[in-house]
Amino acid sequence: MFNLSYKIIFIGDVSGGAGRKAVQHFLPGLIEKHQPDLVIANGENATHGHGFNRVHHKELTDAGVHFFTGGNHSFYEHEHVSMLNQKDPDVIRPANYPPGAPGRGWKIVETGMRRIAVINLQGRAFMKEEVDCPLRTLSKIMNEELAHEHLDSIFIDFHAETTSEKKAMFYYCEQFERVSAVVGTHTHVQTNDAQVGPTGIGFLTDAGMCGAYRSIIGVAVEPILKRMLTQLPQKHIYNEDGGLQFNGVLFKMEQHDCTEVTPINLTFEN
Repeated sequence: MFNLSYKIIFIGDVSGGAGRKAVQHFLPGLIEKHQPDLVIANGENATHGHGFNRVHHKELTDAGVHFFTGGNHSFYEHEHVSMLNQKDPDVIRPANYPPGAPGRGWKIVETGMRRIAVINLQGRAFMKEEVDCPLRTLSKIMNEELAHEHLDSIFIDFHAETTSEKKAMFYYCEQFERVSAVVGTHTHVQTNDAQVGPTGIGFLTDAGMCGAYRSIIGVAVEPILKRMLTQLPQKHIYNEDGGLQFNGVLFKMEQHDCTEVTPINLTFEN
């Protein structure tokens, strides 16, 4: 008999080498424990904080990641761009970038007997990129591009700065009955508002990050403090020491609906 229940693990922004190490350290055990049908990670910061290359892509897939979303750093690394342009990519970028941007903003991922559409969108508040309206872009995808697709669920990574814009996306999605989960990324700080809405959408404002535990959103502490004290520009150095932090979310699904959202927050001090 076909099992109507399934699970998705989403991993917050993988930040630099420490982020990759955190995924390698924690993800295999999480997979063994929860047996997810799909593992998605936001990989836009995996290579020194700006995009990711093929070597680091392989490190993460070898650890158990099936699929990658992105954000405003998706176009910084030339190998990241080439992966976006592959014929059958396992990497997407926000769908609301203007026409002509490399890659695509959504993909149907087939895992076992499941067909799950993963959509990536980017917010506009306090973001320097002039992207199209994420709400209107989502409506176009739902009403035109995915309208006739048979899907088990639709999963959305909304890469945005403000909590209010991400919460607005959650409520906007209530009109689309096949949307099962909306998760925010970008701030690198996990929020404490996991919930399942009345229409069966699982939501967390921000999944957090995988990176160095002793850091400022993945970046070494000292340059950030120096910039604050002197107002002089400092190079962002992604901390490779100071322990590991793994942030993610476990979504439990039943047909099109999410039934449970469990944030994951693990640390390892070396």
